[in-house]
Amino acid sequence: MSLLLLVDASVQGIAIAFSNVKAAGKSSIVWSKVLSSVGDSATNLPLAYQQGLTELGRSPSDVVGMVASIGPGSFTGIRVGLAYMLGLNCGAGDNLSPKWLGVSTLDLVADEYSKSMGCDFYLCLPSTRTTGYTAGVLGGKFLFSESFDLRDFASDKYKSLPGVCFIVGAWQELTSKLPPKTKVELIPVDLFLTKSLEAMAKKATAVWPTGFSKVPPEPRYLKQSSVEENAKGVSP
Repeated sequence: MSLLLLVDASVQGIAIAFSNVKAAGKSSIVWSKVLSSVGDSATNLPLAYQQGLTELGRSPSDVVGMVASIGPGSFTGIRVGLAYMLGLNCGAGDNLSPKWLGVSTLDLVADEYSKSMGCDFYLCLPSTRTTGYTAGVLGGKFLFSESFDLRDFASDKYKSLPGVCFIVGAWQELTSKLPPKTKVELIPVDLFLTKSLEAMAKKATAVWPTGFSKVPPEPRYLKQSSVEENAKGVSP
């Protein structure tokens, strides 16, 4: 059985799954684990990887492709996920090295919502108290993920807001600024991660193997980290 490894560490916690690549070009998740609590992702990820292979009775050589969340999202999480997968890739050797697919899970999950919503909406992923990322549909047009700053909330850019806002986890600062007519729905982190894995598997199915690459994907941060922002104007 050939496997695809799916990893999303772009939000709090990690989500990891193995998907079975079938001869007919179909794919299905055969094992998954979601850890949405705050913890040591750098430790939990390899433990979950080994657990999955053991329970499936498979070895690393059965992994023929890797699907990684490249952001936007948690700076640390994205780096941990990509670094671990890169280590697995390098350790496999040239002959067994799996192919890569980098995806934005925020975009993928928003796209899945767009197929069932039938109206404009934002899917919001908080980063700090005042910043985060959004994707969704506005004016009938799909909006790919972009950075969102509450300090710019009064600008013309946000004069037209969708009637529905989905918020991953909680974002009290955003909720308090939304118009009363806006419907707010909070999405638990573990539910978002579960939907993320399902969307990643679906995307991988659609593009395997021609859409995969031997070149590891680059992270997509969209903005500077809090450390980089705080260091602005500071001489080295």
